[in-house]
Amino acid sequence: MTLQVLDPTNETKAAGVEPAVRPPSLQGKTVGFISNGKEGTKGYFAHLELTARLDRALESLPDAETVAERRAAKAGLTVPELAVLLAYTKLSCTERLLAEDGADDPAFHFSLLGYFPPPVRQRFEERIQQHPLRREIVATAVVNAMVNHNGITFAFRMFEETQSKTADIVRAHMAATRMFDADETWTAIGSLPLATAEAAQVSMFLEVDRLVERASRWVLRNRRLPVDVADAVDAFHDGIARVDEILLDLLPGPERAAVERHAKKWEDTGIPVLLAGRVARMEHLPAALDIVRLVQQGSASGEHWSVDDVAAVYFAIDDRLGLGSIRARILALPRDDRWDALARAALRDDLATEHAALTAVVLGADASVAPRERLESWAAQHPSTVERHLAVTQEIQESAVSNVATMSVVLRELRTLAVAR
Repeated sequence: MTLQVLDPTNETKAAGVEPAVRPPSLQGKTVGFISNGKEGTKGYFAHLELTARLDRALESLPDAETVAERRAAKAGLTVPELAVLLAYTKLSCTERLLAEDGADDPAFHFSLLGYFPPPVRQRFEERIQQHPLRREIVATAVVNAMVNHNGITFAFRMFEETQSKTADIVRAHMAATRMFDADETWTAIGSLPLATAEAAQVSMFLEVDRLVERASRWVLRNRRLPVDVADAVDAFHDGIARVDEILLDLLPGPERAAVERHAKKWEDTGIPVLLAGRVARMEHLPAALDIVRLVQQGSASGEHWSVDDVAAVYFAIDDRLGLGSIRARILALPRDDRWDALARAALRDDLATEHAALTAVVLGADASVAPRERLESWAAQHPSTVERHLAVTQEIQESAVSNVATMSVVLRELRTLAVAR
């Protein structure tokens, strides 16, 4: 589907007419981002018909046959159609959040004050806390933030992949946003001068959105539910920031070169260097979640691994075992239907899980050498297992075919490494 961003300030200045002031968050980007489509979400219409009482005929939305025809023609929904889905998505998520008592979560209370103008907050904070519609205001605000940034189908896909409640999905999204300071990055991108290339801003917004989506999924799969937002942010924020600082020095050569090319492409359009670099690194930042968790697990078992040491071993394993190429093959798998999309997501998550498990094994393998030297020590103790994994990886790299079966074989070999004795 074609990506379109509706920017109401994209007018040329006519005589005697001032262009509209550009909102800092690029109002309209939500509808535009949804129009690029997410593979594997054909069932979203049916989902809204079931959960939100959507009537396609009443709302002048295309029926299943028309949707299939448009997909075949690589045509998406029209902007008015997307606007209808946007409204139904927000209404549906808000209703479910209220029904699940999610609006009462203390983590969301800041949204109540943020709903009102500063002068009202300053004079009537106590009365705002007693507002008879405070739950509805909170639910509307947090759902708007989630859908505006991560799209119409975000909550649906999170449910499909994790079977989590809407309240937990909203909590995970908020935790992920704060752990990675995504709000600051969204604001920085949206505040760029009007002359900035629109395509560059769109691609940067999407990069941040992908990071928050992957982090939200990780939180739902790896943190105790219901998610304690403040606890998750406290546990991961600083470690993630440290990984971001040292990331370029640790990435394998090809990945580092790709990040630098990505950043340079944005810089050439006028994007500030620091912002371009920050967003370009985001493709690799989800790894920081596993790295920080390994540090915490080591501390709990009496080890004293630093974030720097764990990250160094993590990315050295990535480089030594060719995991970057495996990851690229998984991401290239088709997502033509729901099951394809779920299988691809499962393989990507399994790769990250096995990578983290192997990192823990290597870190705990030989206490007589420094953490950063333990990979070579461990590999020397398991030469045949490492060679078999590399042989399988090489064969797949040389093959023109990648599918769920071949990726499953590679992951099995990686799993064998993690349990080698």
